Amino acid sequence: MPPRRKSLKTATPKAQGTLRDFFGKQKQPTSAPKEVIVIDSDTDTDSDIEVFPKKRKLLSGSSVEIVGNSSKPTKRVSLPSVPALSFGQPTLLLSDAPCPSLLHPADDEATEESTKFNEAAVYEEDWGTGDDEIGVADNEEEDPSAIDDIASLVCPLCQLSLSSLSELDRQSHVNSCLDAASAQPQAGPSELKPLSAIPIPNACAPSKNDAFSVLMNIRKENAVWTEAEAAEASRATKKNRRKAPFYKVMEGMPIAVDAFRYGSIPGVTSYFLTHAHSDHYTNLSSSWKHGPIYCSNETANLITHILSVDKQWVHPLPMDVPMLVPDSGGVHVTLISANHCPGSCLFLFEGPQTVHAGDSSFPSPWIGSSRTFRYLHCGDFRASPQHTEHPAVNGKRLDHVYLDTTYLDPRYTFPPQPLVILACADLAKRLSEGKSPDSAGSTRMDQYMTSPVKSKQKERERILMVVGTYSVGKERIVKAVAEAIDSKIYCDARKMGILRCQSDPDLHAMLTDDPLAADVHILPLGKIAADKLQAYLDRFKGTFTKVIGFRPTGWTYSPPAGAIQSPTISSVIVQTQQKTFTHANLRPSRTTSAAVLLYPIPYSEHSSFFELTCFALALDWRRMIATVNVGSQKSRVKMDAWMKKWEAERKNLKVRPRRSDFW
Repeated sequence: MPPRRKSLKTATPKAQGTLRDFFGKQKQPTSAPKEVIVIDSDTDTDSDIEVFPKKRKLLSGSSVEIVGNSSKPTKRVSLPSVPALSFGQPTLLLSDAPCPSLLHPADDEATEESTKFNEAAVYEEDWGTGDDEIGVADNEEEDPSAIDDIASLVCPLCQLSLSSLSELDRQSHVNSCLDAASAQPQAGPSELKPLSAIPIPNACAPSKNDAFSVLMNIRKENAVWTEAEAAEASRATKKNRRKAPFYKVMEGMPIAVDAFRYGSIPGVTSYFLTHAHSDHYTNLSSSWKHGPIYCSNETANLITHILSVDKQWVHPLPMDVPMLVPDSGGVHVTLISANHCPGSCLFLFEGPQTVHAGDSSFPSPWIGSSRTFRYLHCGDFRASPQHTEHPAVNGKRLDHVYLDTTYLDPRYTFPPQPLVILACADLAKRLSEGKSPDSAGSTRMDQYMTSPVKSKQKERERILMVVGTYSVGKERIVKAVAEAIDSKIYCDARKMGILRCQSDPDLHAMLTDDPLAADVHILPLGKIAADKLQAYLDRFKGTFTKVIGFRPTGWTYSPPAGAIQSPTISSVIVQTQQKTFTHANLRPSRTTSAAVLLYPIPYSEHSSFFELTCFALALDWRRMIATVNVGSQKSRVKMDAWMKKWEAERKNLKVRPRRSDFW
């Protein structure tokens, strides 16, 4: 039985509260921000935003200001137990400390240790604030006919799979469906009736058997995407704001998601943020004043710490509890952990369509009706069975699923994230113990482990493990490696402040500001290169003798030679579930130094093609809307073809999870 919607109580025990009541209790006086901070992931120029030039300064002290609900909710909705994907709820850290600008850090007095390693400083601009896996570029050498082949495998009228038919038979089948739909019996003569006696039908989706409606639907869909493409290509001017594409605003609701770059959107009263990556909060800054921002607790901590967003606009929401959104016409929202980065979440919106908000020219015919709509906005996420089995969505009909389509391409079916994390931990432990993993790279490894050193020197060997990350994300690998070799974790002041915005007491206990006290260091992802690692190792000469770099990103994954561009869904499932992944699958890159090992790690915080397929087959949905790689018609056609295949197969094809956290 799905959880009953409840809000936090106010006034009397029987009164039903709303988000406005929930946040009204926790407002605190805020001082005016000392400076405007803008972190933008693209080159857009908005007239009302000023971007300050960056300064190359050494990062020093870090303060963390936590935004959250200081009072406990009087009651929570009881939910069936679901294995947690999130990093937990944030803890209160330095709540009274000021929130300094991270672009222009104060010149605090340097300690003796930091002065000693000054020349190795990491600069502010080295830490990316976005996502290293933003969109998969189209393969220009890909055979265009492959896309057409995919699209032609499903009948657009009856949704029957045509994969087993020849090209001629496919055309014949579709023509037969068109003829059958058009061959309607002729109506006999009838008496004229007054207009008042003719019932007015409710707006509804076109029948699958109505060929004309299907074709008109396709035409409208193309027009909607053409308008969205034009909106994305537009630029803001002094007189006109940039228009938001349709998929940034929930249809029929005054709600926008990850749409801060568009400023004040017509009709929108609530702005939601899925997570704290700059490509999702573009143009959000301390000067934001266009409406309330709803997000998770950890995301609230991060945007106030990194961007100095005024706390009066930031409203952190609890996870897994349906909450009524103020001024939404009765829409409830439930936050579900996205398994992407700390604080990331999916939004499940449930409620009526009450308004045509946004910049789209295509209003919904359901506005004003009594029907309840359900929209699942995935933001960026790594799909797992814990999403599809979550009580908020399991067994429910979803009208729209806004899907993270970063890797909606069968070439990107990389290993399950939990197995990759375990493989990294096992590899780190083996190398720290002087063992050589059994892999194709064993020759290179043997040279590394047996490089010319005298026996007495070898006893004093100390290996430094360096993991590359962006500002927010990939912490799971860092923590797993440190736990495997029983080490502290060192990072610079900026990264330290961001990590302390997260709710992970175990991780906090492992952190140190002394680089010599930790065998695991965190560096920006761009610093994980052979020459840069050698330079980093040289700074600790006399302490560390060798360095091993871990470069975790989905771009590391390479599809096997001879992989089929357009495989069947069943073959993708069977082949993927037969594969495993261990430390022996991790192979070092070639380096010129005997003291440096560099491991590309096929670790992604986005869903693989296989995981997207399993996710789509497990849910009951009416329409899927791509949100990544939608800038070209070629890419959209390709992704839409796969979505049609999922829709055709999902009734008969289900995937059994290998574990509770991956398929």
